[in-house]
Amino acid sequence: MGAATPTVAETARSLSRPALRQRVSEAAVVLFNPLTYVQVPNLVYLALAAAVYALSFPCEVAPSSDPSDLGDTGRPGAVAVGSLRAVWPVTVLFRNLAVGIAVYSAWHHVLYVNRIAKTKFNPQIPQPSQHTRDQRWTIAGLGVGTLFEVVLTAAYGCGVWPVAPQPEGMMTWGLWFAAVWLVACFWSDVHFYLVHRAIHPWGWKLPLIGDPGYLLYTRVHYLHHRSPNPGPWAGLAMHPIEHVLYFSRSLMVLVIPCHPIHMLFINLRAMIGPAPVPPRMRLQVTMALRNTGALSFIICTMQSFRATTGRAVPLTKCLVPIATPTRPG
Repeated sequence: MGAATPTVAETARSLSRPALRQRVSEAAVVLFNPLTYVQVPNLVYLALAAAVYALSFPCEVAPSSDPSDLGDTGRPGAVAVGSLRAVWPVTVLFRNLAVGIAVYSAWHHVLYVNRIAKTKFNPQIPQPSQHTRDQRWTIAGLGVGTLFEVVLTAAYGCGVWPVAPQPEGMMTWGLWFAAVWLVACFWSDVHFYLVHRAIHPWGWKLPLIGDPGYLLYTRVHYLHHRSPNPGPWAGLAMHPIEHVLYFSRSLMVLVIPCHPIHMLFINLRAMIGPAPVPPRMRLQVTMALRNTGALSFIICTMQSFRATTGRAVPLTKCLVPIATPTRPG
């Protein structure tokens, strides 16, 4: 047994004020730099969301010539265009299943058929029982993601979303669209970290239920940790309750004025984004293990992940390690 990994608080206390300030500032430079999010994967998800919107989004809200006309949306100056047909949710489910299965299968093929899995710590193909279980829960997750998309699209058609600014020129509209997209990228990572942290032990107890994080871990999140050799299909293999928490990031559109493409981007990124993440490359983990302090881990993991995959991950790998207790029974 090695020495226990220091907690965030212990690491912070061990640093001098200048060293702590420097590490926090280094992390902030990465976390709040817009260029951190302008990466190929995010651009691919954005293009996919735009294609889905153009080809299959069932309704839109268009400007009305009469500002007092609330139409069917409840929004001044807007009317609903299009309608939701009963068969539409089924087509969304089949589309998301097709895209998700294709992406996860492709990554599995690249890792284990083309044999670049040698860059993993464990290059072996996952056991059939684990692989089947991961596939089953990932497909269930695609269904939960579809549910969020269907409900939020219906809410959009009913005018529940906050009013988005009407374009006064392509430049103005483009700047607004890009700004909200960057917020969506940032929020997706923040939300992932907050949810993931909440379903691990909190370190303090409440009356009657004890440690809420320990309860969530041993009853919900344990399922995600049942894959000792994670492959692409393990990324979204979660308990349904965790799926709901995970996909709730897309509820951002009910608070911030967004275009439907933003919602589709957040949801599609959540559905297929985990595919390349679980089989993280050797450099990332090796560099991380050399820096057990949590604040060091933030900078190191982001830099090593970028060096290995060409993709920056500002918050989803931050503020670790997180305790992973054994599930009783």
